[in-house]
Amino acid sequence: QFNFVFPKTSFPGFKAWLSPYRMALGGSGYLSFSPLSNRNNPASLKSKKTFYSGLIRYPSSIMGQGLAITLPRRQRIIGLTVQNLSYGTFRGYNSESVPTEKYSSSDTWITFYNSKRSTWDDLKYGFAVSWFKSHLAKNQINAIAFSLGLQFYIKPLDANLGISLNNQGKVFTKNSNNMGELPKEIVISSSKKLMYLPMQIFFDGVFNSDYKFENLNFGGKAQIGTNLEFMWGSSL
Repeated sequence: QFNFVFPKTSFPGFKAWLSPYRMALGGSGYLSFSPLSNRNNPASLKSKKTFYSGLIRYPSSIMGQGLAITLPRRQRIIGLTVQNLSYGTFRGYNSESVPTEKYSSSDTWITFYNSKRSTWDDLKYGFAVSWFKSHLAKNQINAIAFSLGLQFYIKPLDANLGISLNNQGKVFTKNSNNMGELPKEIVISSSKKLMYLPMQIFFDGVFNSDYKFENLNFGGKAQIGTNLEFMWGSSL
């Protein structure tokens, strides 16, 4: 029996939690925009000037942090996000287990968002462009990634339906053995306000670049007071 394996570099940071808001929704809510997350439909930008900040502390000194701002501009909304996921600092050893200098590893994103409402008010569309940098010790990978999104409001149901193509792009590195591929995905999303409860629910079907089903996210958000929201969520 013969087996052939073709390994590639992966980018786990794209699947990590960088937004406390998206973490509270269990990964759901692509149509409930959170600029501190890599999991969004770019057409879902909020239509008011807002500043965001987030910090998530993981075990083993792993930390996710980010800053973002969204700005309304006439018929469009633009946004800028800076995110960093630090995997920590490690003791270095050579092939003979002799200690060497310490090294660190991290992922960084700088993302520009743009969303616009069409002349038909029930339709919004948007895009996001990211510069991504990943480094491990002296090894470094850069990438340009972009996402496209549509969002349609269904008035009789008071619900939204959306589709987005996420993490399309190109990886750049000096070492051809570490090229890797961005985790491209296609996401079909929906959101609806419940009739008898002050809650909005979300469903997101995630498919990989081969159009194979990957995950289903579901969750909800309820406004409990002027400054308090209750969120829940899970996935398969």
